[in-house]
Amino acid sequence: MANYEAENLAERMRLHTTIFGQAFSPCGHYLAACDNFGRICVFSLVGVLKPENNTLGSYKPFVSFQAHHGPIYSLITAGHYLISGGATDICGWKWSDLLLKFTEVAWKIQPNNTSYGYPETNALAYNEVDNILFAGCGDNNLYQWDMETRQLRDIFQGHTDYIQCLALRETNNEIFSASEDGTVRVWDCKNRSNKENHCIKPNENEDICRVSFGKWISCLALSSTQDWMACGGGPRLSLWHLSSYTCTSVMDTPESTQHAVVFHRDLILSAGQSPFIYNWQTNGDLKTKVPVSASTLYSININRSPGREMMVAAGNCASIDVFTNFGYKSLSLSFE
Repeated sequence: MANYEAENLAERMRLHTTIFGQAFSPCGHYLAACDNFGRICVFSLVGVLKPENNTLGSYKPFVSFQAHHGPIYSLITAGHYLISGGATDICGWKWSDLLLKFTEVAWKIQPNNTSYGYPETNALAYNEVDNILFAGCGDNNLYQWDMETRQLRDIFQGHTDYIQCLALRETNNEIFSASEDGTVRVWDCKNRSNKENHCIKPNENEDICRVSFGKWISCLALSSTQDWMACGGGPRLSLWHLSSYTCTSVMDTPESTQHAVVFHRDLILSAGQSPFIYNWQTNGDLKTKVPVSASTLYSININRSPGREMMVAAGNCASIDVFTNFGYKSLSLSFE
C-alpha cells in the first residue's frame, strides 16, 4: 500500500509539474531548473550532448533536491552561486557543492516582512561588476542586496502591483522592472534616493494594447547592446528603442500572453500560452515558430558559453526541451 501511494503521488506530481526557471552553471556544462513543488534539478549537459547521443530521448538529472517548501519562481546563476527565489526565502547554493551532490543551502536572505508575511520573489538579477543582487517581489518592491555581506542596500518603490521580471542595463547603471501594473520602470542603480529614471507604459500605445487581456507585463529582455528592449504580457510583444523610449515595432502575438522573451542574434524569441517558440524579426515580422513539449512556456534561456550554445525552454510539463539547432528540439530533460 505504501509503495502504491508513493507511486501515485509521484505520478500526480509529474502530471502537475510546472517549471518556472532555469539557469546554466558558470562553466556552461550544467543546467539547473526549478518547479512549483519547490524542487531543483541539476542536469549534466556534457553527457546528454555527446555525439553518440544523437537520438531524441529523455534524460534525468544527476542531482535533485527539495530546495523550498513552496513554489520556486526564479532561478539565476550569480558568480559561484545558484540563487533561487520562492514564496519566502531567497536561497543560495554553491555550484561547487551541487556538482558534488551536496545540497545544503549556503545562505538565505528575505525581503521585508509585512503584515501579510514575506512576499514571493518573482524575478532575480545580478550585477557582477558591483556584486549586487536584485529581487522583484510580490509586495511591488524591488530590493537590492550587497552579495559580499548579504546586507540590504536599498528598496526601490513605485510599482503598484506585483513585479514580474527584471533586466539589467549595466552600461547605464540601470535596472528595468516590469509589473502587473502595466509599467516598465527604469531605476538608477547608483542613486541611493530610489530615483526612477523613466516609466514606460506599453498599454497606452493603441497598437500594443489588448483591453480584453489586461495591461500587465510578464516578460522583459534587453538586447546584447542594451540599446533595445522587448516586453509583453497582456499587451502585445513590442520592441522599444531605449535612446528615445519609443516603440519601433509590434509583434502580432497570436495567443493571449507572452511569458518569456530573449534576444538571439538578430531575432527576438518569445513564448507563452501556446506550444511554440516564436522567432521574430526586429521589424515585427514572424520568421518561424518552433514546436515545444509544453502547452504553456514560462522560461527560455540561452547558454552562450563558447562551443556550447544552446537554448532551453520549459513550462507546464515535466520536460525541459533542449535546442542545439534553434530550429528544432534536439532532446528533452526529465524533471523527475
